[in-house]
Amino acid sequence: MSRSQAVKRVVSKKITRSGGVLLAAIAVAALFAGVAGWAFEATPVFIGLINSIVDLCHGILTRCLGYIGLARLVLLWAGGLILLTGILFAAVRAVYTLIRSTLAIKRLPVKDKKARLLIIEDRSIFTAFTHGIIRPRVYISRGLMESLGKGELRAVLHHELAHKKNRDPLRFFLLAILKDALFFIPLGAY
Repeated sequence: MSRSQAVKRVVSKKITRSGGVLLAAIAVAALFAGVAGWAFEATPVFIGLINSIVDLCHGILTRCLGYIGLARLVLLWAGGLILLTGILFAAVRAVYTLIRSTLAIKRLPVKDKKARLLIIEDRSIFTAFTHGIIRPRVYISRGLMESLGKGELRAVLHHELAHKKNRDPLRFFLLAILKDALFFIPLGAY
């Protein structure tokens, strides 16, 4: 291949490459000009669309403000329904807990189940409590009775008898229902 043919070939490749770049630049410019022209022609349409959306929102807001009384009524009923559901849940939970504790207490080794003061015949348990909503009874374990002195035992018995006299198991039952029913008030958890 002669030198002149080689020069022609290199020059034609450069022209082809630069022509491709030039062609791409012309295409991008034409696309930009087309989009810009379309945007300038479509601007009134966009403004009209935006005005329509603003009018729609204004109409919805005006209608909603007209139904404010209905919204208050719906919110009142919804709140009442939530409160009623909470009370129902709390009552079911409290009754379930009461039944479970009553069944557990029935399994305790107690001699005379009709007495007013029930002694749990287990030396490994150290407890005293009052149980029963309608007829509260005092329970004390043999282990606690043997581990305390006379004065301490008397204080424990007076304490549990005060719970029985004040019907505290019923109060605690009702307070548990109230606490669970008003779950949405954070202070009720304490």
